[in-house]
Amino acid sequence: MKAFKTIGAAALAGAMMLSMAGCSSVKIEKKSMKDFESAVEDNTEIDLNEYSYDNCENLYFYNDWYYIDYFEFNDADEAEDAYDDAFDSFSSNKDHNDYSGSSRNLSTNDYKYFLFNGEIDGSGFFAPLSDEYESIAGSIDGDVYGGVYWVEDTVIVVMVRSHESDDKGYINAILSDLGYPHP
Repeated sequence: MKAFKTIGAAALAGAMMLSMAGCSSVKIEKKSMKDFESAVEDNTEIDLNEYSYDNCENLYFYNDWYYIDYFEFNDADEAEDAYDDAFDSFSSNKDHNDYSGSSRNLSTNDYKYFLFNGEIDGSGFFAPLSDEYESIAGSIDGDVYGGVYWVEDTVIVVMVRSHESDDKGYINAILSDLGYPHP
């Protein structure tokens, strides 16, 4: 019996190491603004808008269901700080039971992302440009599906406030074209 437990424990440990190695081998690459625009427009009927802030360029689309953003910051540290603020806000929602559902995240020195598929209770959880952006996406109540990604000087937000399979399909198609993981 002791040998059986030892073999079982070794097999479990080996399986866990293989699964962790597989997760860490996925590399997220920076996408240009043009690549992002193509991924969105090739998979949806969405036409993106462009806006310039003091510290970044922004391609975006917002309506009652979709929040799609590409931020290219002047500085990689600013982009990473914006991502970290968004992730901290999302984590705070989870800690206060304002989010229910599945989520996962990955953080390396070169890129980070968090993915979500659940329901949020009247809170915003991504605000890369704080006051300006918070006024647009600050209060989300209901179903959410998508991800937030940081690579170099970019932050990308792709999400839908729906659990309809067609809506999720659009999000997954955009993310697949970018080579990014989806929920």
